[in-house]
Amino acid sequence: MDPLRSLPLDRLQSMLAEAIEARHKLVTGPTSASGEGRSIQYQQRVVDADAYIEKLNQAITATQEPGRPARGPIYLQSGGCR
Repeated sequence: MDPLRSLPLDRLQSMLAEAIEARHKLVTGPTSASGEGRSIQYQQRVVDADAYIEKLNQAITATQEPGRPARGPIYLQSGGCR
């Protein structure tokens, strides 16, 4: 069983909001760093963040009370904000 499904709904919703904010920072954050004559460039990996957000959405849907309409999933697209 997924350990996320044992958490209360309000905690899952809080975690989802935090994960979406962290994903946004990942997408919009810097992709290079330099100092002391050295520099490095790297790629942002949003795939892992997207998978975690999807798991949270599934856990939220699974913990919805019977008879209560479930909130739809949040779909994210790679490529940043538009």
